[in-house]
Amino acid sequence: MKGIFAYTFLDSKGNTIASQNGQLSLMPASNMKIVTGYAAYRTLGKDFRFKTTFAADEGRLSVSGDPTPLLDGPTLKDIIGQLSGNLGKFPEITFGKSPIDSVAYVPTWELEDRKYTYQSKISPFSVNEGSVPKGTGPLDITRLVNPHGSGHKPARNPARLFDSAVKAAVNYFSQEGTAKDQDQVLHSENLVDVISHMESVSCNFSAEILQKYIGHQSTGKKGGWKNGTRAILNFLDQLGLDTDGIAISDGSGLSRLNLLKTDLLASLIHTIRENGDGEFLRLLPTPGKGTLQKRLAGLSHLGIYAKTGSIGYCASLTGFMEKPQVSFSIIINNSTEPGETLPRQIDAFLSEMAKKL
Repeated sequence: MKGIFAYTFLDSKGNTIASQNGQLSLMPASNMKIVTGYAAYRTLGKDFRFKTTFAADEGRLSVSGDPTPLLDGPTLKDIIGQLSGNLGKFPEITFGKSPIDSVAYVPTWELEDRKYTYQSKISPFSVNEGSVPKGTGPLDITRLVNPHGSGHKPARNPARLFDSAVKAAVNYFSQEGTAKDQDQVLHSENLVDVISHMESVSCNFSAEILQKYIGHQSTGKKGGWKNGTRAILNFLDQLGLDTDGIAISDGSGLSRLNLLKTDLLASLIHTIRENGDGEFLRLLPTPGKGTLQKRLAGLSHLGIYAKTGSIGYCASLTGFMEKPQVSFSIIINNSTEPGETLPRQIDAFLSEMAKKL
């Protein structure tokens, strides 16, 4: 195996069963989403809901409040249907105050990693994660779903996409003659649903929205990557985890300046269990589902919940095994082998470890 190989396995009491390079600071790739997700789960509260107000007044639509990471085309169409009687045929759209900033990209993202982003610019108010179906022709708002499918691409201007989607919906209800004339609609999204989506499909967009919102929650100021990363580091300290030598640069793990340790990640999984937050762990993919859809089929009987991670020269897997009760983290960095082989190496190693536990 070429490159740096690190792993940590802990038993139900948090004692180390096996470890190699567990104290090395390595790129975690999307295993960073476990950290971001749990920080949101605990600091915002599992019952937290993002709330966004859509208000119509004499041909104007204003959108304000919390971000809309899960808003898709059909849902936006339903919202506009409630308001379209007050919007006219060509509504003017304005975006109001948001608790997070509108900085679109993490400064430390590298150009060569664009293929791993799976989303467009990070924006507070978005539809379909700022992604559009590939191809040309008039915008079909009902196709603004499942941006992680191969048929979508990032929109050049997410605000313009939002504007076009609203006007497409207004046009639909105008032709149907079914417009309603409510003044306001409150759209809400459950935090657990956002986290579940992020962990299941490894959604970078949701991860960055969450990190910014954590920054807002911790400071009372507009959330961004700077106060978000600081808040998450403080959260790990408050959990009593050893944060010496780690670094956090974004919420998704796309940045190569994120540095975590398998000791820390395995300990975080153990802490989540000790805190009675098994519900959070069950939001992680299982064999045959999410990003584990084609992985670990032979270990499904062990009750594995785990987050995958992959960027160039790097792969990772962190999670929990119910039979026996083991928290684990595995990371490969600086590998010169083909990227598609790294997850297979991790899966083979986990299979061998499972036989010994």
